[in-house]
Order: sequence, then structure tokens, then C-alpha cells
Amino acid sequence: MDIHKYRGTNKMIAQYREILKKTYLLAKRRHYEYSSSKGDHINPDSSQFIKLSDVEEIKDSSGLLEYLMSQDMDTIKVIQTVMYLGRDYEPETEEEYCDRKDHNYVYPDDIIPDPELQSDDPEKLLKTWFDFSEGVAGFKYKHAEVEQIYHKLPLDEYLERAFIILRIS
Repeated sequence: MDIHKYRGTNKMIAQYREILKKTYLLAKRRHYEYSSSKGDHINPDSSQFIKLSDVEEIKDSSGLLEYLMSQDMDTIKVIQTVMYLGRDYEPETEEEYCDRKDHNYVYPDDIIPDPELQSDDPEKLLKTWFDFSEGVAGFKYKHAEVEQIYHKLPLDEYLERAFIILRIS
């Protein structure tokens, strides 16, 4: 599947919605199983990533790794972009937006700030983040990208936040 064919359309989110939702559910199950195996509570500040020693135990029970590995590279790119968007996105404040405009900053696909977390143009936001990820860091090998996604213990939380931002229901 060529992800670039969706640029300029409102179909990217619709195309990947069900895959993103299934990834979220598997990540939530994996997070719960990992938390249960480590006691009732995990300090989210001290455990952002799954320990390598625990990976084999979790792989067999959650199904997340196998599901990710079954996806094509374009799908992995979208999942990873949505994950990072959910983790890192912060809407501009009105003051930041005005300051940027006063200094004539122009970003590609300029995004008007939304005072709420939800984006006014989720497709545009996703495409902007995707293009940025592809251009700056690039995507390497499928296995490496899957590992980047899989080893994030709060993956379900990142995706849940991204769903709010991108208005994925």
C-alpha cells in the first residue's frame, strides 16, 4: 500500500482506523499483563519501557508483537507516527501562535492552534507529523521500527491520547 496516495485526501485516518484500534487494544492488554506480572501498580515515571528480560514472557501472551510484525511497512510507519504524536503533541497556545506569526515563521502545512487537545484538521496534522518523521529521522527497517513501537510500555496511553487529538473514535 502506498501511503503517499493519501496525501491531500481525508482518507488516511479512515484507512488505518481499525488497525490503530486493534493495536491499541493489544497494547492495553500487554500493559495490563505486564503490570499484573509486576504487582498491582507500576510507577509510570520509572517504567517507560519494558525491560528486555521481560520481553519473551510478554510476547507470547499479548499478541502485540506478532500483530505488528504482520503489518506492512507503510502501516508500521503510520502506527509509529500516531504513537509519537500521542506522546509528544502539544497544541500551541494563542500567545505562541501570535508570536510565531509576528516573527513571520512559516512551517510547512501550517497548523492553526486549537485551544483544546483535539485537532481542527486531524488529517493535516497526521500527514504533517508523518512527513516530519519520514524526513528527519526516516524509517529504517521494519523489524527495528516494530521494536521501537513494541518496547514502549505506555503505548496504549500514547495511542489513546492520539485518538483524542486525531478524533479517532
